[in-house]
Amino acid sequence: MKMKLVVDGVEVNVGVEFQKQIISIIPNSPIYKDLFHILSQSNDADIRREVAYNDSISEETAILLMEDENYSVLDAIIVNDVAKPLVGLDKLKTIIENSGSGSIDSIIYGIEGYTQIDPVEIFDFIYNLDEPFFNLVLADFDETPDTILHELAISDDPDIRSCAENSLQL
Repeated sequence: MKMKLVVDGVEVNVGVEFQKQIISIIPNSPIYKDLFHILSQSNDADIRREVAYNDSISEETAILLMEDENYSVLDAIIVNDVAKPLVGLDKLKTIIENSGSGSIDSIIYGIEGYTQIDPVEIFDFIYNLDEPFFNLVLADFDETPDTILHELAISDDPDIRSCAENSLQL
């Protein structure tokens, strides 16, 4: 992607490092939606990831970024408030399975934003992955279904067990 900076008629070609710096300081504002859409098509995953973190993107841009093959981009877009209502269960499962723990707490604590998904289905899916960190986050979240919290309350892991017991008492 070619980028130019124009100041008072003076044009300068901007390299990828400068592009990354520019994208990181563009304000989170709807007036930049068109620019964010163009930047979401960059060859550089770091630039696409920065766009994905921005809540002033269009639904069209969110949909484009949800099809990205880079998991750092997917980790960012999956917790984006514009993208959450557009995410289906299969897409969320795929991202959780492949992205590690990067966004799991944001997914769990922001579960109400995923309007196409039954929260119980996603909690069951996360629990059945049997990942200790995922289970710790589930145990610490007071909206995790009691059936899962009861299972976590008998975990061999003392941190998971303690968090689940505390959540059950709330």
